Amino acid sequence: MLSPTLQTQQAVVETGIIFVELDNNIIDKAKTERKTSLSFIILKLKKEIGMSKIILKNEIIGGKSLEKWDLEWKEKGELNKDNIEDLKGNIGLYRISYGIEKLYIGVGKEIGNSKGLYKRLNDYIRNNSSGRNSEVAKEIHEKCKSKSEEVTFEVLVVGNDESAVFASAYLELYFINKYKPVGNTIGSSRCKGKKNLSTTQYYYISTS
Repeated sequence: MLSPTLQTQQAVVETGIIFVELDNNIIDKAKTERKTSLSFIILKLKKEIGMSKIILKNEIIGGKSLEKWDLEWKEKGELNKDNIEDLKGNIGLYRISYGIEKLYIGVGKEIGNSKGLYKRLNDYIRNNSSGRNSEVAKEIHEKCKSKSEEVTFEVLVVGNDESAVFASAYLELYFINKYKPVGNTIGSSRCKGKKNLSTTQYYYISTS
């Protein structure tokens, strides 16, 4: 079952069969190619709406399927200094929660011994406010500082080199669209004033 995408509809492009969540005008264009190859239709769709907006459900990223990556999240417990020490130099994703609520998915992608996930998560807990420009980041920091609510986190370590940076950026896009954490959602009260939130629509294609 495909993840729901706002203001789109599911359609069948009759070559293969491909299940696509796209706007009607894109669906119509795809249907005109029904007698051509599956790969050609996908290329046409990528050209039409942009390659960065297409996510193939069975695509291999960093040597693993998206489903396999989703099984490799590791719980780290409370978001504090002790629990991020072993992440120095590791590149990947983090997922922050309040209780059972998945609040925010982000990425640590700077290469270096004390960078990556360690540096990004440390931005939430250190006293210096640089790196905390969004309302969500400020809220996480305040809750960590006051301990008014337990802030926990999970990590998905991808690697420590340039290929891990690329894979992490792609995986971040996929997991935000799959889980839609409230802190990543446009229009959320927690996102008021948040910078750099993308309003781009993303589309999922299953070729299985």
